Parts: sequence; C-alpha cells; structure tokens
Amino acid sequence: MDTSPGHNPKQASQAEPTIEEVKEWDEDELLKWIQQKRPRLLKGDNLKKFKAADIPGEAFLTKAGNDGFFKNECNLSIRPSLALANLAREIAGGETAGKKSKLLSFIPYTPCR
Repeated sequence: MDTSPGHNPKQASQAEPTIEEVKEWDEDELLKWIQQKRPRLLKGDNLKKFKAADIPGEAFLTKAGNDGFFKNECNLSIRPSLALANLAREIAGGETAGKKSKLLSFIPYTPCR
C-alpha cells in the first residue's frame, strides 16, 4: 500500500463524478473538482480567466474535447485549454460510451465506398 503524502486510494475512486452530477454543478463546484483533479492546472492569470468565464458543469461537458473554446472564449493558454477539454471528454465519454454502442446497434449499417 502506498502511504506517501498526497496518495489517497479512496480519493481516486471518488474523483470520477457521473455526467448527471457534473451537469448539476455550479461554477464553484466545477472549479473545486478541477483543482482536486489537476491541482497545478489553473493558477495565476489562467485561474482568474477561468473564474471570470463562469463555466457551470453542464457547459463544461458541452465543450468536451473542444480546446478551442477554452483557448479562444476563455482566453486560457494552450496547456490548460487542452487539459480542460480532455477532462471534460473523460467525464462525457466515460458514461456515454456504453450508451452510444447500445444505441448504434439499432442503426442499420451501410458501408460507404
């Protein structure tokens, strides 16, 4: 068992909220989760800009994978923009992958040539 400072096995399992939970978060709850998940990601000007953007959980999920939104609309630098887009994609994709594959099984498949 790893007993090094900062390692908490329970925290890791609790770190992955559901899509429904994230959708209900306000700006402060989202920021708190991001800071727990990636402690050094948002600091200085990037932290101020992210706070100023007032992004609630539902909007965060809507921008999953869209680093351009975080870079252009929130004026964040590229590193946090990419990381935030990936975090949103992890949450959005984590739960929808199973649903998507079930839904796709009902759609007729016609190969394109």
